[in-house]
Amino acid sequence: MSAHIRGAVVAAAAVIAFMAIVPPAAFGGPPQPLWLFLEKFQTLITGIAAVIAAYATVRQMQVTDQAAQRRHNEILESAKNNDREARQRHNQLVELTIRKDSLVAERLLYPDLERLIGIRAQLSSRGFPVLPGVSEVDDPLLQSFKDDLDEYRHAILAVTNMTIQPPWLEAAPLLDGLTAHHLQEMKARAALYLETIKRTRDYPVSPLAYFNPDREMIAKFQHARAMEGKNIEALQEMVGLCKVQGAAFTAELDGLISGLRSLGQKYGL
Repeated sequence: MSAHIRGAVVAAAAVIAFMAIVPPAAFGGPPQPLWLFLEKFQTLITGIAAVIAAYATVRQMQVTDQAAQRRHNEILESAKNNDREARQRHNQLVELTIRKDSLVAERLLYPDLERLIGIRAQLSSRGFPVLPGVSEVDDPLLQSFKDDLDEYRHAILAVTNMTIQPPWLEAAPLLDGLTAHHLQEMKARAALYLETIKRTRDYPVSPLAYFNPDREMIAKFQHARAMEGKNIEALQEMVGLCKVQGAAFTAELDGLISGLRSLGQKYGL
C-alpha cells in the first residue's frame, strides 16, 4: 500500500467516524434512514475506522522501520566495504614494505656476509702473529713479525670498512637489538684492537744495519735513541694485550655473523 493510499484510507476513516458521531450528537436531525443507520451503528463504524487508522499507523511504522533498517544495512555494508578496502591497502603496504626490506637485507647480506665469514675463518686459522723468541726489540726476526701484524691489521680494517658502506647504513633499521649491539660493540672493540696492533707493530726497532751505513756514528746514535726505554718484556705485554682485545673483537664478530644469518632466514634469503 502506497503512502498516498494509506493517507486516503485514514482520511476516509476519520471522516466516517466524524460524520457518524458529531452531526447526530451536535445537530440532531430528522430520522432519515442514513441518520438512523449512522446512529444505530456509529459504535461499530467508529471501531472499524479506529482499526483502519491503527492498521495504517502500524503499517506506516513498519515501512519507516524497514526504511531505517535499509539505511542501517547500507551504512553497515559501506563500513564493511571501507574496512575491507582499508585492510587491502594495509596488506598492500605491508607487502611492499616487506619486499623493500627484503631487497635492503639482500644488498646487505650478499656478498658481505660471506666475506665476513671468510675473514673470521682466516683470523681463526692464522691466529694472532707469534712473537719470535728474541731477546732484543731490534732483532731482525721481528721484521717478519711486523709484516704479519700488517696483514692481520688489514683483515680487521676490511671488516670495519665494510660496515660503514651504504648497504649497511641502509639496513641498520632491519637489525634486531642484539645484532645492532654486536655491530656497535664490534666497531668499538675493533678501534681499540687496531690501535693496539699499530703500537705493537711500531714498537720494535730496526736493526742497526738498517740505519745509514755511510754515516756510522750517526746511525749508531739514531739506533741508540730508538732503543731507549724499550725491552722485549714490554713488547710481550703488548702482544698479550692484543690477544685479549682480539678475543673480545672476534666474540662480537661471531655475534654479528649469527644475527645476520637470522636476518637472512627472516626474509628467506
